[in-house]
Amino acid sequence: MSNIKFFLFIIIFSVGIYIYFKFNESYELSLKARFYYAIEDYNKTYELSEQALKIREYNTMAFHLSNRAKASINIINFIEESKKFEVTTRAILEKDIQTKGEIAKIKMMCEIILSKYENLNKKFVEDNELLESAEYYYLKFKKLHGEIVNGK
Repeated sequence: MSNIKFFLFIIIFSVGIYIYFKFNESYELSLKARFYYAIEDYNKTYELSEQALKIREYNTMAFHLSNRAKASINIINFIEESKKFEVTTRAILEKDIQTKGEIAKIKMMCEIILSKYENLNKKFVEDNELLESAEYYYLKFKKLHGEIVNGK
């Protein structure tokens, strides 16, 4: 008999939770944001979680999803910028002779990448591939910076 009561309690509790989330727009948006976070669509996650926070400022699920999505977006942007800088530095380094200005440009780009990486909020990011890719570019530019500073 107690198993039936427990089972009934679980069903009623689950229906109550469903009704609460279904008719509370902020939490419904949070659940949608959670779905997009799970499929690694960080822009949509951020958008939905911010909408949820506008409706209910103290929605902790939306708050955490927003922070995680924003951190992931920042890492994606860092990687994209690193790729662009890599193309530019490669074009300069492939030339037989580089001017002082070109070397200074490479050094500055390295310093920008190194600084941006150090300022990324990596502790909120759960996507290991993103973290590894960001670290790859960081180490690559750190090595290049060392070579530039030490005169190759």
